[in-house]
Amino acid sequence: MKKLLTTLLTIVIALPMIFLSGCSRTPELPLEERARTSFIENVHRVVRDYENGLLDDDYFINRLMGFAWPTTLDNLYFVPARIAQNFFTVSHILLGHVSGSDAADKYKYIMDYINTDDDRTRQQRFRVMIDQFNIDPGMFNPRYEYVMGVYETLMVEPFTDVSRALFASGVPGATSEIFWTEFGAHIVMYTRNISDMFFTGTLDEITPENMEHFMNKTLNTFVPKTFLDREMEFLQQNRQ
Repeated sequence: MKKLLTTLLTIVIALPMIFLSGCSRTPELPLEERARTSFIENVHRVVRDYENGLLDDDYFINRLMGFAWPTTLDNLYFVPARIAQNFFTVSHILLGHVSGSDAADKYKYIMDYINTDDDRTRQQRFRVMIDQFNIDPGMFNPRYEYVMGVYETLMVEPFTDVSRALFASGVPGATSEIFWTEFGAHIVMYTRNISDMFFTGTLDEITPENMEHFMNKTLNTFVPKTFLDREMEFLQQNRQ
């Protein structure tokens, strides 16, 4: 009987403590709200490290140039403006070693298919043509894009020259004529500037308005996935 009373007394004493402990827990914020906070904190961290000299220009150039390929863009939050202005993305169809007449026929078909005044639609249609005609396995990366530099390149010279000329035109969706390299016949489309993709400002420019703008930018030309979507994915993965 004494043992039973002792047990009951222990439970009675513990109940308020359990109740208070449960009440003191801070409810977890919704995923999207946590992702917004995380995105801003990450942008602030990278910009601060760059302005304090902990990250140099080569860090960003190496990431952009695909010395680790386009997937490394997935966890970039910031690119300094002076670097971003010299980088851009292109999409590409390699027809391969086809005859001149075959290349011309396919080029006409592709250009007729993507013909529209709307740049976004033109780019989306080019993606369909990549799936249909391209034989370059590298173009089937998650972005369907290559990053190109005004001064740096990993590509063969004719590909680089054509891509830079399209970039210089300043028209996203601008598409090349057929050109040839040792890999065969190519068609290239300029898709967008790196400076249009990432935050390029200073610490003073990390305002709620600017962050909202960049959070809702799409990660690439072809997939409607935003930086906020990406941040929510990161948070979910880190919980697993």
